[in-house]
Amino acid sequence: MAGTPPTERGLQALKAHLSALGGAKFQFDEVLREQLSGEQIAELLSHGEVFTAAQARRVPGGRVNGCHDNTAAFVRRHPSWFEYFGLACHGGIWRIHSWAVYLDGPRITRLAETTVIMDRYFGIPLGGGGAAPSLAASAAAGHTPAVDHS
Repeated sequence: MAGTPPTERGLQALKAHLSALGGAKFQFDEVLREQLSGEQIAELLSHGEVFTAAQARRVPGGRVNGCHDNTAAFVRRHPSWFEYFGLACHGGIWRIHSWAVYLDGPRITRLAETTVIMDRYFGIPLGGGGAAPSLAASAAAGHTPAVDHS
């Protein structure tokens, strides 16, 4: 984790937001505190985007429990895809997770999953080279993002 440690208030706000999306259990707080910075939690709460299993396709060849490395490698091989980071819910449990998305103009048309297809995804594009433009910015420019914000 780069940045400042998350506050208890920020962590609880994120958990409340995720619970409202479905799924009421989480990785241990110690894991969340270790892998999420205060800045990432703030970014997730203000700009997090929701994706569903219907948008996801399994990419073969990924290492089990290796979503971050798998996704980074996938994006390096497929530069038209963008890396996302956040949490994903599977079996009612939210976990730290990474995945890739494909943008067709301002619309996300596909999600590449390198481990197991999750029920729901909530995340932000990773910064730096290869990061997707925020869908919030696309929406502000008059585009309608094709993501589930319910």
